[in-house]
Amino acid sequence: MKSILYSFPGLKNVCCLFSTAHAGSMVWRVPTVDDDPVVANREAFRREAGFGRWAEVHQVHGDALVPAAGAPEVEPASLVKADGQYTMERDVGVVVKTADCQPIFFAREDGGAVAGLHVGWRGNAMNFPGTAVWRLC
Repeated sequence: MKSILYSFPGLKNVCCLFSTAHAGSMVWRVPTVDDDPVVANREAFRREAGFGRWAEVHQVHGDALVPAAGAPEVEPASLVKADGQYTMERDVGVVVKTADCQPIFFAREDGGAVAGLHVGWRGNAMNFPGTAVWRLC
């Protein structure tokens, strides 16, 4: 897999892994595809990231922040509609899928909680990044 790993300075055990075009990033933009190559690609990315499991939501360009739940194998129609998720569990990754929106990741200084946001112009107009930080701190 081709990916870019980012570790947050001063935060142990908190990192981000970004897929590249070479890693099949198009599957991140089209989560409703359920053929075997897509599932295999997503599973390989999860293993590379080192997560025991991960969670995703059905992104709707809003400002809902929810606890992380589910997994990529969940049917997209059953995913919670939100644009942010957080977890306080170790070994859980939060997935943010983007095309032209911003992926924003943040963590508590002690590493006890992480969050991932999908923020486009609507989310910025609603101050989603600001309210999400306020809700988790």
